[in-house]
Amino acid sequence: MKILLNSRILFLFIFLICATSLIGAFYLEYFENMEPCVLCWVQRVMFALIGLFCLIACIHNPQGIGRRIYAFLSLIFSVLGIVAAGRQIWLSFHPGVSCISSSIQEIFSKNTILKAILKSFEGTPECGLAANDKFFGLALPYWGIILFSFFSLVLIFQLLRTSRVSLTTSG
Repeated sequence: MKILLNSRILFLFIFLICATSLIGAFYLEYFENMEPCVLCWVQRVMFALIGLFCLIACIHNPQGIGRRIYAFLSLIFSVLGIVAAGRQIWLSFHPGVSCISSSIQEIFSKNTILKAILKSFEGTPECGLAANDKFFGLALPYWGIILFSFFSLVLIFQLLRTSRVSLTTSG
């Protein structure tokens, strides 16, 4: 059990889930012809950023404050992932809600970076329809919210845990 609570193993585990999720997303796009909407792209970016920070944390293997910094940065993107997946689920239940009617390319070409990022969280009308695409019987945004929630719990654990140093003397 102690090995499972090792911070390096936890960061590696999150990285592997993020990598698998991204591979699955691109598989669905290119081989199953599921076209990603704006919120799908936002979630992909969040998976990539969480995975990147967790991979760096796994390689670096910091202790104490370093572990907390990596966990906090990853947690920010995990919460943003929950927001994006939650918004996509919400749009699937409220199809008449006003969204932006642009593609991800148009959003970033017509706006400043910060404004484009904020606009992309609004979603497009296709985002509600994309919430009906299923993978293993569950709609994709539900998979996203489950994984981002799991990451958040593990990362909060990483933030709050104390480093225990065993002081043993050889005698």
